[in-house]
Amino acid sequence: MSTFTRLWRTDPVLVGTGLFLAALMVPFGLGLLLDPRIITGAPAWLKPLKFAVSTAIYAFTLAWVFTFLPDWPRIRRIVGVGTAAAFVLEVAMIGGQAWRGTTSHFNVATPLDAVIFASMGLIITAQTVLAAVLLTAVWRQRFADPALGWALRLGLLLTVLGASTGGLMTRATAAQIADARATHQMPVSGAHTVGAPDGGPGLPLTGWSTRYGDVRVPHFIGLHAWQVLPLFVLFVLPRRGNDRARTTLTFAAAGAYAVVFVGLLVQALSGRPTLPLWTPNSQRPTPKPSVLEGWELGVGSWELSMTPDQIFAIVNPLAALSWLALIVVPRRAAPLTGGAVPAIFAAIYAALIAANWSGADGGFSSLPDVARLFANRWLLLAGWVHYLCFDLLTGAWEVQDARARGIPHLLVVPCLVLTFLFGPAGWLLYRSIASGHARWRPAARAENGASATA
Repeated sequence: MSTFTRLWRTDPVLVGTGLFLAALMVPFGLGLLLDPRIITGAPAWLKPLKFAVSTAIYAFTLAWVFTFLPDWPRIRRIVGVGTAAAFVLEVAMIGGQAWRGTTSHFNVATPLDAVIFASMGLIITAQTVLAAVLLTAVWRQRFADPALGWALRLGLLLTVLGASTGGLMTRATAAQIADARATHQMPVSGAHTVGAPDGGPGLPLTGWSTRYGDVRVPHFIGLHAWQVLPLFVLFVLPRRGNDRARTTLTFAAAGAYAVVFVGLLVQALSGRPTLPLWTPNSQRPTPKPSVLEGWELGVGSWELSMTPDQIFAIVNPLAALSWLALIVVPRRAAPLTGGAVPAIFAAIYAALIAANWSGADGGFSSLPDVARLFANRWLLLAGWVHYLCFDLLTGAWEVQDARARGIPHLLVVPCLVLTFLFGPAGWLLYRSIASGHARWRPAARAENGASATA
């Protein structure tokens, strides 16, 4: 039985809805190409297209999840029909407003606009409640693959939390309230941008603000957690590995995902833009940040602006996940920890040095010179990335060398933990274990041979 046939037999309403929403991508895409109108700084048909793609993916994902819930027919029926109706109505309203040449979200300029926006809010609230109801069934369901079960549970939990952040965008901003008091009119109530009106410079395709906070970013990341985490289990983790190890890695991945989600939410609500921040030079804020406040990498007429803290927030979780994989699934992690991830760190390090070494104060001739050198936050970050890169390479070498020497991996794990935390101390511990194992192994073979002869 094909996957599509299985999904269709499980819930034809959801699958049909997903196909319908996917088919809407064609007219919306044509509108994006042929209609020159701009609504709030973005092409008129971009939002309908994005919502058609997102809801179609959600519908197919929900139908797939239903295949694991044979004991919950009533909840499947209610959630499936309710979600399908909610998505069709929402996309229809968004497309209708684009056809009219006006915004769908936060638009209360006329009674019709206000009714459409309020209806969309009620529909999505009901759909989020249905997702929470489904979460109870998924949480109680037993799965043949424990890791996949936890990926679905934790992923859906994050999806519900991500959907709930939509409510943060519906509150009227202080500027909107002030304008309403002055003019006795409020054409717009709510915003996804924090720190400025909607419609400013944004990333290509998504439109996420590149100058201010944007709640759509954590909203999107949260909503798609229950696609990302199961994909991690199905395509990254070894299928026949130890169930406990696979489940531990699933919890680690979910924890990392949650940290990213919360971090992006805090960043958005604080009014800071999400990285990477691609902005045309003509739209850059003035004055431009100094080298200690932001890194600007020119690419044609565009620039990438990032802060040291933002880069630090990327490399640290990447290093932690790499070390966790090296400890739990060393064979599977070898191509990443011994090649791909260190290469990423090396590229970042080289870029940081190239951009900030010239004219830097300090040096390596004395400890005070080193202190002055690392007073530059960019060079301090470069030193940290240098540490992450070479320590990870050392850990990957320890695993590879231990495998070649026949050293049990359990003996290597303490060395890896110590190498992760204190670098050279971990390498020293491993060398001691490897040396002792080299002496013990021939003696053990000789003793076993003597026993066999006797």
